[in-house]
Amino acid sequence: MDLLTGQDGLAIVSGATLAFSLLTYILLDGTDLGVGIWLGLTRQAADRHRLALSILPIWDANETWLVLLLGGMLALFPTAYSAFFTAMLVPSLMMAIALVLRGAAVEFRQVSRRPWLCDLAIFAGSLSAAFFQGILFGSVIQGIPGGAAPPETLLWCTPFTLFSGGLVVVLYLLMGAGWLIWRMAGELSNFYRRRAAWLGVLTLLLGAVFLAWMIRLNAHNAARWQDTPVWVTFLGLLAILTWIFYRVLHHHLTVLPLMTLLLAVAFVFMAIALTLFPLLLPPHVTLFNSAAPAATQGFVLVGYGLVIPFTLFYNTYVFSVFRGKIHRQSVSVKN
Repeated sequence: MDLLTGQDGLAIVSGATLAFSLLTYILLDGTDLGVGIWLGLTRQAADRHRLALSILPIWDANETWLVLLLGGMLALFPTAYSAFFTAMLVPSLMMAIALVLRGAAVEFRQVSRRPWLCDLAIFAGSLSAAFFQGILFGSVIQGIPGGAAPPETLLWCTPFTLFSGGLVVVLYLLMGAGWLIWRMAGELSNFYRRRAAWLGVLTLLLGAVFLAWMIRLNAHNAARWQDTPVWVTFLGLLAILTWIFYRVLHHHLTVLPLMTLLLAVAFVFMAIALTLFPLLLPPHVTLFNSAAPAATQGFVLVGYGLVIPFTLFYNTYVFSVFRGKIHRQSVSVKN
């Protein structure tokens, strides 16, 4: 109970707020990036056009959560922000460039005389952004020895972080397939049902390796998973979500596979966050020793409390407006 009061309690609320922003970004823009990767793997120009149209109205709103995350981290945990982005300068810049490339290509594709070039840019930007986001996510879990490191140490380029990058690419492909099952009509929707079936198995296998690797990274993580009820409960709930996903994969309510996937991703994300708590950057940087002064945290959290409901409302409104199926005959394609 003492953790929920005073300066430590405020730090926990600040950390939970940033975790919510990160999770929401992963769920929303991760799906978009998955669609962008699928676009590059699609041969027919008409089908690529449909995929691009499915994310055109929503990609920019989804990026808002990344802005909230980075701005909030700078204000709420400046020590962790400085240490992390100093050590992760290269993958952070690569991710930013990839996101800009993807966004520009999505917007200008509608007026381009060579939409295939924009398709290539969407694919390259989405794939690169997904891979470097995975590297950054793995780097947070891996941590920074000593609490600080210059960019040339290449802490982001380790077997664990590179594996994390590949896992996130596969995960985003699965989430993108779930989105396209919902948004596409006809045979294309069935095509992504089949892809989602084997991608689900691949994601589970890679995810199992990732979690086992994460637990063995340090004594802190291993201690969190020592109790049998903890990992039995985790595996049981994950097995239930997996069963539900494959049960609803061919359901006539095509939004159900996507919703199940997003729920499973949120569940695993929370398990990873609880494994790391209270560490922000293992082994030394924690929520408590890197938090901003209480007055700063209070001010920023009030701003978050005002912005987050409006952002959620806007995301929900856009999804509700553009929730219809995209039919091949309903769109025109430039030659």
